[in-house]
Amino acid sequence: RGRTVAWTTDIGPHWLSQDFLGWPLYGRLMGNMVRWLAGNE
Repeated sequence: RGRTVAWTTDIGPHWLSQDFLGWPLYGRLMGNMVRWLAGNE
């Protein structure tokens, strides 16, 4: 039994824009996904 995250987006400017990358909570979102996947929630 494992965990899965499906980040279903493309690399286009409407999904991975500089605004999204610059969003103050972007790092927290990605970090939380990785920690959850690793079972370190």
